[in-house]
Amino acid sequence: MSKTDTYPKNNLLLKTIIVFVVVLSFFQVIAANLSSSKGLEVSEVSAQIEKLSKENQKLELEIARFSSLSQIAKKVKILGFKKASSFVFLSKPLPFAYNLPK
Repeated sequence: MSKTDTYPKNNLLLKTIIVFVVVLSFFQVIAANLSSSKGLEVSEVSAQIEKLSKENQKLELEIARFSSLSQIAKKVKILGFKKASSFVFLSKPLPFAYNLPK
């Protein structure tokens, strides 16, 4: 076998390797781009979760403040409620519905 016979085989192998490296590099760039965009989405969602968590804590504090007995007593005075002077108790419960004749 002469040197001229092996040259085309080596040339073809070299070209194949170069094409393979270029294709793999292209896919690596695409994968890195997708990975970075997903990372950005994850950080945005994390920031939104943090914001909503803080808002939830504020709302829980507001609920606790409005449901406290002192706040309820203030609202009662503002709305004009008065303390009941007498109570009425039913000795037995009334029926829910009557059977009326037709």
